[in-house]
Amino acid sequence: MNIKATLPVLIALALAGTVRAAPAIIDFSTGSAVDNGTVSYAGGAAPLVGTNIGIGLVRGISTPSNDGTTDAVSALLDFTTGAFTGYNAATDTYSFGAGGSLTITGTGPGCLTVGGCDGNTPNTTSGPALLTGSVISATYTGGLFDIVLAAGTDTKDVLLTNFFGLPASFTYQFSGSVHAAITSGGGGDAFSAASTASTDIRNQAVPEPAGVVLLGTLLLGVAGLVRRRVAV
Repeated sequence: MNIKATLPVLIALALAGTVRAAPAIIDFSTGSAVDNGTVSYAGGAAPLVGTNIGIGLVRGISTPSNDGTTDAVSALLDFTTGAFTGYNAATDTYSFGAGGSLTITGTGPGCLTVGGCDGNTPNTTSGPALLTGSVISATYTGGLFDIVLAAGTDTKDVLLTNFFGLPASFTYQFSGSVHAAITSGGGGDAFSAASTASTDIRNQAVPEPAGVVLLGTLLLGVAGLVRRRVAV
C-alpha cells in the first residue's frame, strides 16, 4: 500500500462525513400564551429574576421530524441570573453575571393526551422540564432583556425530543431574549417589569459529528500501517 497516496484520500473521506446540514433547533416563543410574568431586580448585588413568563408555541427548525412545524404548548419560563455587575447610566443598561438557572416547564408536543408528559394532565404548566440551562450573562437595556445561556447537557422530556426526531442525549446550546417594559423603579436602582408577548428562546442540538470520530479512527489505522512498514 502506498501510504503517502492513500492518507489524503482517507482524510478527505473522513472530513466529508463531518459536513452537516443546518443545526436542528427547537424554538420556544410566547405566541398566544397568557403572559402574567414579571422581570425584577431587587437592587444591590441581587440577580435579575424572571417568573411565570408564558410560552405558548414551539417550532422545529431543520429538525429530522416535524421540521417547520409550529405546535401549541402550555409552559412557563423562569430564570435567575448571576449577581448584578454594573449599571451604565448613558445607555440605561443593567448588567448581570454568570450563574443562576433557566427552565421552561410545562406541556409540549406529544404531551396532548392524559398520561403523557410523565403522567401530568395535558394543557397545564405542571409538566416536565422542556428546557434547562444556566445563565452566562444578562443585560437589561431600555426595556429589552437579553439572556445568554451556557451550553450543556439538557434535561428534556423524551416526548418533546421524539416529536422532533432528536435524541434526548444530545448536548443543547441555548440563547434567547425576553422583551419587557419597566413598570416601577429603574434609573440604576431596583425595578420591576411586566413581560410582553415577545419571548424567544432557541434550543440548538449539538451532536458530535460522526466524521470526527471516523477521522480519528482512520488516522490511528494509518499510523499503525506506518509503524509496521518502518518495522519491516
